[in-house]
Amino acid sequence: MPEARWTKVEQNTAVQEMQEPVTNLVEKTNWLLYKRGLVTHESVMRTQDNPDGIQRPLFLRARRAKILEEIHHLPAESRDQKQALIDRANALDEIAKQYLNQSELNITLEGLGTQSGKSIQIDPPHSLVAPEDRSKPPIFVIPGIAGDIETVGNFITEIALSGRKVITVGYPDSFNGLATQEFVDAVIADKGFGPHAAFFRAAADYFVGDSSEQELWGYSTGGPILAEILSDPEYQKNVEHAVFVNPTSVVDQSEASLKMGFIGDIGFVKEKGTLPNFSFTAGLKDETTDRNDKGTRKKSFNAQVERIAQQSAAWETANVKEGGTMTMVSCGKDRVTKTSEARDAFSNMKLVEIPDGYHATANVQPEKIIPQIFAARK
Repeated sequence: MPEARWTKVEQNTAVQEMQEPVTNLVEKTNWLLYKRGLVTHESVMRTQDNPDGIQRPLFLRARRAKILEEIHHLPAESRDQKQALIDRANALDEIAKQYLNQSELNITLEGLGTQSGKSIQIDPPHSLVAPEDRSKPPIFVIPGIAGDIETVGNFITEIALSGRKVITVGYPDSFNGLATQEFVDAVIADKGFGPHAAFFRAAADYFVGDSSEQELWGYSTGGPILAEILSDPEYQKNVEHAVFVNPTSVVDQSEASLKMGFIGDIGFVKEKGTLPNFSFTAGLKDETTDRNDKGTRKKSFNAQVERIAQQSAAWETANVKEGGTMTMVSCGKDRVTKTSEARDAFSNMKLVEIPDGYHATANVQPEKIIPQIFAARK
């Protein structure tokens, strides 16, 4: 089907959420995680505007637990090291407040109506930004299949800790998005990811379109969506860097193989401390909120599952501006997307291999991946 064109983009005023608005199934293990010392106690971040406090997300409490453990193992005289860790905890709080300061992006697509997705913009604390990075544009991140922004919360936090501004937008067919029936019908009918490519292209245009050095990242299903966007020669002209992290749609496989891959990917929990960094969203905490109904989301989700089990033709045409870079992250234990079986198809990209990484490693251990992405382009 022809690609839908966006005709209007509007951003609502950001709302400071007092907690993550979506339910994370991993939170059900909170008591056990706390008893094992993998997260700190439930706690809040207090501000002048919010004296009752903003609840720290689970992944932030996991990061604080690691910092606390490091502090406990420092010699008493290591004051500078202790202060550095405290400063890091404060920086994480500042990033988390921005992570929970969420706005709604409304995108009208020609013939499909107005779709909505939640968005986040995080400016890292000035102390974390290297002088050479202060003029760089934001990194725009497309999450995985039908994902809420919370599914990449830990991932974008690590990008911000690296000193780069980061923006992400959730899917219109996520739990906290709004998709029209026309959009869902188009997703079902399309042989690729056309409707989603149109949505995220509009979002990227809105947030970073005024930069001639755009940097776009796609995680999982965000990968082939980004590849479709970058198949337009006109769009390629302003994109300097594209990053595909464990992208789907790189090999032909059965849906059964894909689903077995997801089951096998829980092997990441073998490494201590990874589980609380994972976000498996399962609906809104406020069930009275009028968002996508389960049937609408399920139809769109199932259609995308069919696509991610097939190799996308967009990989052959995706490109960036002359002198720019495309980077592929491939995790050796990722049996979901199986990128390690398709490396020859991406000879035009810089390859970052994480031999012991899983599909979920980008979210549960982003510190293993993000520094290597930046290093690969040097």
